[in-house]
Amino acid sequence: MNRIFNFLVIIAMIGVFGQEAPPRKYTEAHLLEVQQLNQQCATENNISNDTMLQFMNNSPGGKIPESRSFSCFLGCVYQAMEYVSPDGQILRESIREKWTTVYTRESVEKVLNSCGSVGGTDLCERSYSLYSCYDDIKTVVEPIVKID
Repeated sequence: MNRIFNFLVIIAMIGVFGQEAPPRKYTEAHLLEVQQLNQQCATENNISNDTMLQFMNNSPGGKIPESRSFSCFLGCVYQAMEYVSPDGQILRESIREKWTTVYTRESVEKVLNSCGSVGGTDLCERSYSLYSCYDDIKTVVEPIVKID
């Protein structure tokens, strides 16, 4: 279940679901786009494959420790997904638009109410704060599409 949840989060984060109706199938093209974006941001921020896989697999064993390079990796990913602006301000409407195609509206609002005003002084710090907040409350997010 954890991997399914992470898959949905990553897909939603990329913003490939701009359609009116929620998608019912996830294609290899979506997975490839996710992998390419993560790899590009990892390369730009000198993130190891192990750390990137840990992030994609929901940081087993706890959160990934904060580091400037990992925080900036998150900033790169979140900015590409249009979750944050170039200075790290959370783009609530963009998140709402993308996530409500995958998660219930109530779940999205819970996340935005809890994590919509995270702190930090720049893109990297704010992105890590968003990641940490979401990691703390992810159990309240209910997907629209159930995968068994």
